[in-house]
Amino acid sequence: MGNPEPLFLTKNMVVEDVRGVGQNSKHLRLQVNGFGAIAFNKGELRSQIRPGYTVNLVYTITEDHYNGNGKLQLKVKDLEINN
Repeated sequence: MGNPEPLFLTKNMVVEDVRGVGQNSKHLRLQVNGFGAIAFNKGELRSQIRPGYTVNLVYTITEDHYNGNGKLQLKVKDLEINN
């Protein structure tokens, strides 16, 4: 408690799937290197990212409790498209 949340940087992650989520596709859901990732308020990047592209991600690791299932996901703080 009181410690900052650790941030991770991973370069050249391969995008396996990408889609907009939320109202008006405001957010971005990615599948990268076998991990699910959510990028809040980054939906405008959807048209710039395709499966097979690589991205550099700055993220935290969280647990997603969607539909009652708990699984780890990457919560993207920033991303850079390499392609």
